[in-house]
Amino acid sequence: MVGHIVPYGGGKLVLQGTKRELPVILASTLAYKQMIDDRDIGDIVGYPVDEWVRKQPVMIRLSIMWMSVQFPPFTPLKGEKLVRSNCKIPDVDITRLNWLSIKTAAGGAGGRQFGNYLATARLQLKNGNISQMQVYGATQTQAINDLKRLQALSTSKIIALSCSDQIQDPTIVTDPRSRKNQVTVYPVYFCVLNSQKIISESNLEATQTNYQTLTGNFVRQRTKKIPLWVSKASPTFQQDIQEALRNRAGTTTITNFNISSSS
Repeated sequence: MVGHIVPYGGGKLVLQGTKRELPVILASTLAYKQMIDDRDIGDIVGYPVDEWVRKQPVMIRLSIMWMSVQFPPFTPLKGEKLVRSNCKIPDVDITRLNWLSIKTAAGGAGGRQFGNYLATARLQLKNGNISQMQVYGATQTQAINDLKRLQALSTSKIIALSCSDQIQDPTIVTDPRSRKNQVTVYPVYFCVLNSQKIISESNLEATQTNYQTLTGNFVRQRTKKIPLWVSKASPTFQQDIQEALRNRAGTTTITNFNISSSS
């Protein structure tokens, strides 16, 4: 029995088997990883991403996902449930789209405390529109501080801030899976939702025929989940951010920004 370590960003995949088995295991593992990486991010926004951004067309939004299990395959211990938390940050500052800034704002390797307190910020965007963002925390102070740290990734301005205890009466909320118990959650993924890119590319793709063939017809690049559970940015981090900001179906492309993975 031998082992083989496959680097993946700042993390590693450890494969084990005989010399004859390892090539097969490696091929199937990489194929599965590619399939997962290529999936769209409906699990983050709740339904197909192009539909979601049409309903909420804020230009560039950062969506961060936390889980109560720190590493893949994100399986909780027996008797525990997997807690997921998400925050969507409107009008993200593109100069802060670097891996370390995002992971630090999301709580770093130690994660942050999730719980019943819901901090809500009313935001004025740079185009004058009003939006909001929300963060759950274990205490009022933690929820507010977490929200402010995440909002600092945005160019928006906080014009109102509140925090409430989302008391959940067990006689009303009878499903224990719906209760927000205090737990540590860890940053696991983020994605950049570029409304103009997603809508324009989805529209162009919809006008094409036979786009599944190799005829040069337009196929939209799916919005990617970028891993935060790893200890450092993946080798493709800069290309992934550049693709998220590039509108291949239109004329608007953002190029003048710093996307260093470590600064």
